[in-house]
Amino acid sequence: MASLSPKSSFHSFSDWCASPGVVARFFPPARPPRPFAWDGCEQILVIKLDEIGDFVLVTPFLRELRLNAPRARITLVVKPGVLNLAANCPHVDRVLAYDGQTKGLRAWQLRRQWRAWRLARGLRADCAVIPRWGEDAYNATCLAAYSRSRAIVAYSEHTTAAKRAMNPGLDRLVSHVVAPSALAHEVEHNLELITAFGGVVENTALELWPDAADLAFARTTLPDGTGYAAFAPGALDPLRRWPVERFAGLAAVLQQRWGWTPVILGAPGDPVIPGALNLLGRTTLRQATAVLGRCRVLVGNDSGLLHLAAAAGTRVVEISGFRAGGDPNHGNSPARFHPWGVAHRVVQPTPGASVLAVSEVSLAAAQIACEELLSSP
Repeated sequence: MASLSPKSSFHSFSDWCASPGVVARFFPPARPPRPFAWDGCEQILVIKLDEIGDFVLVTPFLRELRLNAPRARITLVVKPGVLNLAANCPHVDRVLAYDGQTKGLRAWQLRRQWRAWRLARGLRADCAVIPRWGEDAYNATCLAAYSRSRAIVAYSEHTTAAKRAMNPGLDRLVSHVVAPSALAHEVEHNLELITAFGGVVENTALELWPDAADLAFARTTLPDGTGYAAFAPGALDPLRRWPVERFAGLAAVLQQRWGWTPVILGAPGDPVIPGALNLLGRTTLRQATAVLGRCRVLVGNDSGLLHLAAAAGTRVVEISGFRAGGDPNHGNSPARFHPWGVAHRVVQPTPGASVLAVSEVSLAAAQIACEELLSSP
């Protein structure tokens, strides 16, 4: 879930030219906001073009939005890589995929905007909502503007310093701008978009929707008769990857202490733990959720699998590379992105000069966190 930093977001001048904040300058300012309430909407467009973990954290928003707009037809737009998770969502009427993360030549940047414009032509709604508190690196606000929806609801470009740097002028595209709020978890930020316009929130729990085939896959892959401990040794950013030999050491400790079989989940090419049941690249996201639901604990880096496990009700030990005492609004901060709704522990490096220092987390510290978590009720 790491947010892109301003320095690393633009790979060329054409990237900058096609960034949402720059595109916003070619649009007239959004019309003054009219009175707006969720229960008055007949068509709602939800644009969530983020990574796996971000999508899991928006599932309470989708459920509570449906409760507040029971008659609305809701269209959800997600990244192609998240489509497997979103496809079974019972709270929306339609799920579409859009890839807004093209990088490189100007022609490709223009093609990204062209794809957004073509997709948006048929998406006009009473309201387009963007449940994202941080930077818009995925073209979501441009997609909302191209839809010409009557209202566009989104957080202000001023929520974080990184967002101000990446998305200057973005508020011009938004008719109903939600101002920055006090520090909160990303689940709470998402839900605040509902309460800001008179809606109510009844339940903040995560949820995902594996089907019968996914559950059958998990039962076959992890049969009854033994316990399982899951491990997620991968992460998008190499600076968030704990050394694999420490994962192997922790897996050996858990297997000896509780007799649990280690299972590794993640993408092809992620580090392999010797002796573990290797499911790297061998599950869909929904299958991985079902597998995690049969595990006693997940130990992993800051990645989407932590949130899949939390949604499955599995305890989590997060190995965070983000230093203790760092900016709580940072895109890697556990204050914003810790596992939600389940018993968990977060192990972090001590304060220091760098932002990320996952290699400074010791095996002993992770072992203590596991012992504390697994020994509690």
